[in-house]
Amino acid sequence: MVLNSDIKEILKKNQLSVTSSRERILQLFLEQQGALAHGDIEKRAGEKIRSSNGVSYATGICGKRNRSYNTYR
Repeated sequence: MVLNSDIKEILKKNQLSVTSSRERILQLFLEQQGALAHGDIEKRAGEKIRSSNGVSYATGICGKRNRSYNTYR
């Protein structure tokens, strides 16, 4: 189990604002053994995470390609 304080520290360490969406998404990645597809993240987080211009509200990352990354470990 990942502690909420650990998740917040990871976000801060990577100079990201701490938001509930980012915390949920990061927790999903930290608890998952492998990569997560975009659709899996949305299902598990219970929310849509892309704006109309393709930039994620949760992460601030523009995802033009359909790839899954697990880079916070």
